[in-house]
Amino acid sequence: MIFIHETLQRSKIWHTASMRIVTLTWARNEEDILEHFLRHTATFAQEMHIMLHMSRDGSLQIASSLQRQGLPIRIGMDEGVAHRQASALTELVKALPIEEDDWVVPLDADELLQSSVNIRDAIAALPTDTPTAVPWKTYLPTHRDDPAEKNPIKRITHRRSIETPQYHKMIIPGSLIRHSNCKILPGNHAVALGDELLHSTPTSALWIAHFPVRTEAQLRRKIIQGWQSVLANPQRIPGEGFHWEQLYSRCLDPRPIDTAEISRIARDYAQTNGALTELVSDPLHTSLAVA
Repeated sequence: MIFIHETLQRSKIWHTASMRIVTLTWARNEEDILEHFLRHTATFAQEMHIMLHMSRDGSLQIASSLQRQGLPIRIGMDEGVAHRQASALTELVKALPIEEDDWVVPLDADELLQSSVNIRDAIAALPTDTPTAVPWKTYLPTHRDDPAEKNPIKRITHRRSIETPQYHKMIIPGSLIRHSNCKILPGNHAVALGDELLHSTPTSALWIAHFPVRTEAQLRRKIIQGWQSVLANPQRIPGEGFHWEQLYSRCLDPRPIDTAEISRIARDYAQTNGALTELVSDPLHTSLAVA
């Protein structure tokens, strides 16, 4: 039994060391959080592919600078008006040499993957025959935040105590991605083989710290540009971008959105009872890759 245990341990160590984690990101004008996201993600990923969609802020310069510093970033550009995240990321990953032992992790720039243990070890232990569903924990701005702190990960330290509904993002084993008809679905919330939606396995070993609402300017940009791009996509599915549609009129309205309203909007963001949800203080402590 000792021999078998030691063999399994050596096999696990070899697998963890040899596997690749490949991240896919579709981002637009996320300069306030992008560097923090990329540096954190580089602590566990061997390849980071980012597709910048019509970005007009400093996102390209930030990603390019980190790339020159040695982070494993590959940058693509999409100048089409339509929000075609799902099809673009599916096309991107299909063009990559994904192996059976690889893992594909689609993440938005406002999503930081977390674990109570080493992230690579947690991913290595996931099932290889289904996608894994990783839950969101959404962080929200409050009046307690320090406005002098420019890093939103440090500034925003409160999150929802519960998520209703609880959304998940997928981690996909290479064995599934290699199927010719594998598709990443809108928002990275599901995976399909052709027209068949794949069952996903939930995990408690990993979670995603989600920072969708950070400042007034960022919120207006996100909602206005996002909903207009969803409307421009002839392949959009019913309900896609509903949370952007709900906020579109308010973000077009030039009346200032003060801190209290920002907090209310953030509590309700993509939720059915956000206003009733208690917040908990849970500051995020991230590992950052350095040059």
